[in-house]
Amino acid sequence: MQAFQTALKPSRTALTLTVLLHLWAVLACLFAFHGTTRAAGLILLAASLIWAWRIHKLNRPDAIHKIAVGPQGNAAVFVGSEQTAFTAGLCAGSLVSRYALFLKWDLGDRQIRQFILPDMTDRESYRRLLVWARWGQPKT
Repeated sequence: MQAFQTALKPSRTALTLTVLLHLWAVLACLFAFHGTTRAAGLILLAASLIWAWRIHKLNRPDAIHKIAVGPQGNAAVFVGSEQTAFTAGLCAGSLVSRYALFLKWDLGDRQIRQFILPDMTDRESYRRLLVWARWGQPKT
């Protein structure tokens, strides 16, 4: 297997869907509830939007910004704003499809879940990552 690196950027698709779904939920809350229930629902939806926006903008302390795969199929992930590198392996709970990757990384002392859409990287890097996640991991 050829070595490669994939740099990740925030997904415009995920950000757009996050905003649209939260707007839909706000409208449902406005029309379905009254009084304190409505106020509590709107406050919780605002908090949910802020939390989801931070996740999709890769602003969390455990956000993965880059994935590097070596020639033997070993992976390293670069975590956080300071881009600290950790050797990592995919856990059995990962879901790989053509349209999205739901990856569960084992960093040794902790596990990180990651959601990758095709617009988070270029087409070739996404294809390589998908192929590696399906068939290119080293046997343990």
